[in-house]
Amino acid sequence: MRYNVDQQAAIETEGNLVILAPPGSGKTGTLVAKTARILKSSPQACVGLVTFTDAATKELDHRLSEALSKSEYARIKVATFHKHLINQLREAKLLGRLLGPKETVTMIMRAISACGRGMSIDDAQAEVEAAKINEGFTGRESDLIESYEEQRKTLRGLDLWDVVREGVVGMRQGKVPLLKVTHILTDEFQDTDKLQLAWLLLHVHADVDVTVVGDDDQSVYGWRGAMGYQGMVQFEQETAATRVVLQINYRSRKEILDAAAAVIRNNTQRVPKTMLSSKGEGGKVFIRSVASSAVEASLIANAVIADTEESESGTYRPGRGRWAVISRNNAGLHMVAAEMRTRGIAYVRVAGKDKLPDLARVLCQLLTSIQTGDALGIAGALLTAGVSDMAMKILQATFEGDAPATIQAEQTSQLYRLLDGEIPADMDQIPAEEAKTIKTFARLGRVWRARTKDGLYGDVINGVENWLEGFAKEKELDDLAFWAEKLRNANGSLSVRSRRALDYEAPKDGTGVALHTMHSSKGLEFDRVVVIGCNQGTIPSSKAESVEEERRLFFVAMTRARDELTITYSSSTSRSQFISEMASVVDMPVAQAA
Repeated sequence: MRYNVDQQAAIETEGNLVILAPPGSGKTGTLVAKTARILKSSPQACVGLVTFTDAATKELDHRLSEALSKSEYARIKVATFHKHLINQLREAKLLGRLLGPKETVTMIMRAISACGRGMSIDDAQAEVEAAKINEGFTGRESDLIESYEEQRKTLRGLDLWDVVREGVVGMRQGKVPLLKVTHILTDEFQDTDKLQLAWLLLHVHADVDVTVVGDDDQSVYGWRGAMGYQGMVQFEQETAATRVVLQINYRSRKEILDAAAAVIRNNTQRVPKTMLSSKGEGGKVFIRSVASSAVEASLIANAVIADTEESESGTYRPGRGRWAVISRNNAGLHMVAAEMRTRGIAYVRVAGKDKLPDLARVLCQLLTSIQTGDALGIAGALLTAGVSDMAMKILQATFEGDAPATIQAEQTSQLYRLLDGEIPADMDQIPAEEAKTIKTFARLGRVWRARTKDGLYGDVINGVENWLEGFAKEKELDDLAFWAEKLRNANGSLSVRSRRALDYEAPKDGTGVALHTMHSSKGLEFDRVVVIGCNQGTIPSSKAESVEEERRLFFVAMTRARDELTITYSSSTSRSQFISEMASVVDMPVAQAA
């Protein structure tokens, strides 16, 4: 493989080194080549390589195994920060029991409850992590942390934050051995926290040559202690490291890089750098204003279908790495997933669970029950309408009491009788308001069943949608309306339409449209990328503590695109300030899609 001038400089430089690697600059190949050069230069050299995820470890290990001879490969140690420290503590006989992620989450949940705090698990975990990544951690930083630590001590185990802190403290005290290596190469250095940086510096002080590779513009984990730009500056200052910038981008066209650069240069806490496209001009950047998220989803589906050959089964399966839709959060992907599902477009929901919104699920299950008599959808609909679980049990028992003996013997739920307009004679035990809801449901159910038998599926969907609207929260109405519209426009019976919506199976081979959050898209690339929901308050998030980190997150999403980048925002609210920052390189005003 041929390397450009910057990559070759990084490969050949001796001593401590900072490699600034913007998106698509070939950092992994450079790391592999530098490792090979070190090992070939000295038979005594031993290299420790540090990653942040198990997946990155496997990928780097695989590439090294192909690039090195057996004897050279025997002189490398590839692992995550945590795995290296686990091995160090184990060697020092100080490891003890390790607490797994599920145990950690359980302890955090119990700590929230014990303290009476109204906070999410994510916020609580961030609080615990922020305290535990400090060497001076006491366990008394807050009531939440005290409760968490009491549980941990009861279990007599260490969590992964303890592993890093105990390892670093032990290394300082001479109780834990350093890695037995001559060189350390660390990937994704911008994600390093204080303790991980301290771990690296301890090796530097022991005359180990340390190379760190990362991009401060892609530091998007500040909420969990990542030091980003500040970590890079500190490492350079304390180690007198050489700096090399990999300027050539092998992924994106010039137009995409220019747009991304116009955004990220507005950050003040960053190392200025240039991104040069090896592919040159020919890329496309679009900004689209849409009337609603439903319109947004439809536009994306239309573009994918126009770009994809229809299969014999009437579905569309874009090639692997062809299309990606990226959102600031998981909620933004719901309607896109729904559109793909009902239009026959294969997709993979990478981040979060690919499930219907709660009210859409109730809609589909009730439609199935109307056609088949299945009790699940009836129960779900009544519970959604405010009928209590106790009332449901009374209702079921009352129905079963007057059911024929043969049906009782089969233990078949009698709730389906509501859809035929039947109402139990004795409902005195059920609160009046709930009884009224049940009677209204039975009256409507009889109408829905009759129209279903006549094939008037659209009327039935309209009727169920209107009834559910009366019990929906305001934030649920858009999802309900969207799914009702999709079911009206679909083919087949009510149960067939609903089953398609409820039971989607993603392709196993990685083909299809990739649906990502901005965080989960990091490190990936696609021919065509659509970044959706780019409104002020969403990106940057109104809850974010740092607009600069939000800008970095937007930059990450933009630079996933190879040839075409589309950015959408709703015309009903203000567009993201990041879109305005692109005005110098992207034609304005934006196009409107109604």
